[in-house]
Amino acid sequence: MINGMGSDWLKEFNILLKQRFSKKTFKMYVDCKKNYGLFINLVEQKIDYLKVDAKNETLKRLNQIASKNKVSLNPQFSVLDLSKIKNIDTKIDRILMK
Repeated sequence: MINGMGSDWLKEFNILLKQRFSKKTFKMYVDCKKNYGLFINLVEQKIDYLKVDAKNETLKRLNQIASKNKVSLNPQFSVLDLSKIKNIDTKIDRILMK
């Protein structure tokens, strides 16, 4: 999606989210695949988490760039799809009532 619209779109989207949800904190995660130019551009914009596919030698160099700019490269975490959980509203309410 970023390849078609550019990284400026992502920057503006981030600003809009901060304006809309000012009381919430969030971090951006972008999969750059093998687009190293996009990766470097997003590192300069301080996107929090970036995923890139690269060979070991290239990955070491990209990791140096990311660590210098305090950006996490290829983080290991899972994303939950809440739309597949039945009765999610009641389950969250029960958890919050405790």
